[in-house]
Amino acid sequence: MRMRQGSGRGDDGQSTVEYIGLGVVISALIGTLLATGPGVLDRAQAAVDAVYCSIAGNAGCGDQASAGPRAAANDPTGGSPTGPDAAPSATTSTYAPEPLTPRGIAESGDYVALGDSYSSGEGAYDYQPGTDQDNNRCHRSGNAYGQQVYNGGNFAGGFSFGACSGGVVEDYFGPNQENVGEQPQRDLITENTSLITISMGGNDFGFADVLSHCVFHGCANDAYLAQLRDRIAAESDQLVEMYRDMRERAGDGTRIVVVGYPHLFDVDGNHGLSLSSPITAAERRFLNNMSDMANQAIRGSIAKADSGIEFVDIRGAYAGHEIGTDDPWIHDLSLHWDWGNTGPNPSSFHPTQAGQNAIRDAVNHQIDEGP
Repeated sequence: MRMRQGSGRGDDGQSTVEYIGLGVVISALIGTLLATGPGVLDRAQAAVDAVYCSIAGNAGCGDQASAGPRAAANDPTGGSPTGPDAAPSATTSTYAPEPLTPRGIAESGDYVALGDSYSSGEGAYDYQPGTDQDNNRCHRSGNAYGQQVYNGGNFAGGFSFGACSGGVVEDYFGPNQENVGEQPQRDLITENTSLITISMGGNDFGFADVLSHCVFHGCANDAYLAQLRDRIAAESDQLVEMYRDMRERAGDGTRIVVVGYPHLFDVDGNHGLSLSSPITAAERRFLNNMSDMANQAIRGSIAKADSGIEFVDIRGAYAGHEIGTDDPWIHDLSLHWDWGNTGPNPSSFHPTQAGQNAIRDAVNHQIDEGP
């Protein structure tokens, strides 16, 4: 304490006696406040500390009153710094949302269903207006697996249906020359697309040509098998290009599910009489083998594209329900009449509604399980 001689007063003009008297009064007041709770007592004690600090002439009184040992002891942070530069507390918890499930990812935006007749729903009927007329035979069915997956799901976005009967890879990249009003299927994919399903390649590989050849000329021979292998190999590079384009347009977060092809025939069972009866057991094996080769080529193209695309094999789902079984999920060969002209019914060798239901279930299983 620094005193001026002869004055008996502190530097701020008050006497030491007055300071001491003030301290005594405050000390007495603390006793009265004891009954009011620890919070009040702490604040009163801080005031006393400030008074005695001032009497001592300490320049750091303001800091001592607010951040001294007592204040630190009563500070719930223990006197630790707070604010953006403070170290995180051991009791601090950061909220982290649960990651989306595989289905949650698939349903987080728009669903786009692309492809050929196996995806459009040829043979399942209930075709959309404008897709069952002379200049457009895309035959997009309300019973197609894609429509069913969307209807039974909980998608945050909408549904775009671009699959078309007879579709080939060329129709993915450019306008469909066979069906009026059909723009490139790829145009339906946007940054909001969260799920794409597609079956494509069967027409590029020549399914229809091979079926016709088997019915009218026979096909179970090594020479024709070699031709088929060469055609599938030549067309497979288009699939690689298509898969890569799908991934680039959709983005890394989009689920892309490719659906394969089933076996068409039961080889060993008892077959009822039908227009496909002339197809021998050897030729039925040949046609089933074509499905195997097509699926293998699709898998190989997916691997080569290296784009995180998923494959759904539906051969197991159709086992016991091929043409020639008691409960077929594939239409047998039939004919239709159009003003006296006959020709194969386009539903021939395509899934029935039950067959589309089976694809729906297989796709839903893949959506739930994830890559």
